[in-house]
Amino acid sequence: MTSDADSPDEPKQGAQPHEMFSVHFSVSGKVETFEDPRVVGRAFFLADPAERPSVTHLYGNSARTMARTEIHGLHPGGELKYFKSLPSSHAPDAAFREGFLEAMETSLTERLGQIAAMKGSAHAARVDNRLVDDLEAFAYRAPEQAAQLWMGHSSERPVGPLLKAVLDAFAAELNRDAVVGRAADGEVSRSGLRLSERVHDDNGSKVTRQSKDWER
Repeated sequence: MTSDADSPDEPKQGAQPHEMFSVHFSVSGKVETFEDPRVVGRAFFLADPAERPSVTHLYGNSARTMARTEIHGLHPGGELKYFKSLPSSHAPDAAFREGFLEAMETSLTERLGQIAAMKGSAHAARVDNRLVDDLEAFAYRAPEQAAQLWMGHSSERPVGPLLKAVLDAFAAELNRDAVVGRAADGEVSRSGLRLSERVHDDNGSKVTRQSKDWER
């Protein structure tokens, strides 16, 4: 990249280099430019993944691709599964990720809220592949928030394997915390907490609270 002596991309000594972010839409060729990394993170999330958007970070005379849209296989119907990568190597990257995840959570909350009252085929029709992709990505990026978001809007079976795994782990943790809380309140003894699921000894014989083997 070259520039004139008076170009803003050629900063004078001690001046702050010019910084800019661009979202490139691969299919249409459209380009959107921003100066705030949080705002460009939001724009990157909102960009149609079918456009295969990417984000370029310009800093003075240097440039890097800080985020891109990848294809991670196919949905059962043959549609592409999209995944948007997020950066974590430069100073603006944290704000970019925050803007992206905030926009993702807001969008998921709105979409899940819209289908929460729907039943049957109407409910199923609204759970499209983009919603599935976004839920899976949110479960990957922010698992606890994804679990709480889904449980707050649906009692249906999770729509993707990663979200299901996150929900299973979250439910197991809640159950463990509940048992520990009951033990702390004296409702479950320490031995009962430790062996509450134990009903047989290693040789197959039953072990009860009265057994000499109970505390073993």
